[in-house]
Amino acid sequence: EEWLAYAQSGQMQQAERHLPQLLTSPEQDVTEVYDAFVTGYIRTYRLPKARRLLEAWIENEPDSPRPHLLLGQVCQILQQHEMAAEEFRSAIELNPDDPAPWLHLGDTLLSHERPDEAADAYRSYLNSDNPTDAASARLGLAIALRMAGDLQAAEQILKSLDENQPPNAEVKTELGRLAFEAGNSEAAIRYLEQAIELKPFLIDARYMLAQSLRETGRNQEAQKQFEWVEDARNARERIVVLRDQLGRQPDDVELRYEIAELSRKYDSASEAIVWYQSVLALAPDHRAASAAIEELSRKISSSPDAGHAHRIRHGQ
Repeated sequence: EEWLAYAQSGQMQQAERHLPQLLTSPEQDVTEVYDAFVTGYIRTYRLPKARRLLEAWIENEPDSPRPHLLLGQVCQILQQHEMAAEEFRSAIELNPDDPAPWLHLGDTLLSHERPDEAADAYRSYLNSDNPTDAASARLGLAIALRMAGDLQAAEQILKSLDENQPPNAEVKTELGRLAFEAGNSEAAIRYLEQAIELKPFLIDARYMLAQSLRETGRNQEAQKQFEWVEDARNARERIVVLRDQLGRQPDDVELRYEIAELSRKYDSASEAIVWYQSVLALAPDHRAASAAIEELSRKISSSPDAGHAHRIRHGQ
């Protein structure tokens, strides 16, 4: 139990050496072992190891939907959208009563810019017996409808979410986008400023805000936003390069720390924490990573948007 707890929390140095013993022990539930170690590998961004273990799990338990769901999530992280969709569909086929794969499938299809199929997946999730994250699915459905050109239906869903749910940066961004595209710059500015107050890292929100500010003659404010967007895009490009390097050097602490620092400045606090935790998994005495996690955890807990982050990264 202690070894599994280490694995699940991402403390792979303490857990990994016990994996062969756990997988061959007649007294151990092998499914629990697979689940704990795959979770740990994903948590510490050791995706090739997670993938290999998931493939073994699928081979040993071909009727289990769980490894297909997790493998789909790994493919999502790697932006392998076709493979992710295939795995989520396999999970649905193996357990039609579980709504979770429908939500992940919708996110994947949306990221792959297939809005009509994404909308169908979100509707299937919302029509299920237990849609535990209905707000996220409705937001995804609204984005899919907007991408498909049904602006009126998208706006209706978004305004309902904005009025009846806690403040949500992605909802504000989408409402700002609709206002901006309709030529209502003042309304766009109001929504987009609210979105950025909730989540400062939203690139699309800042870019549309810059354009809206320029449309209303506020050129100096617009220029500051344009400069931030350029810096953020450069940082995101750097993160992509670092992640590619990390695939070849998974135990490189400095690569992980640089990604964490860039994520902290130009991405979400929760994303940065995952990377700082992966640093600590390899270097438990890394003081800067520990201090950053403590600071960001306080920030997240006090955020008005805490607990309502959406998984969809399309358009951010």
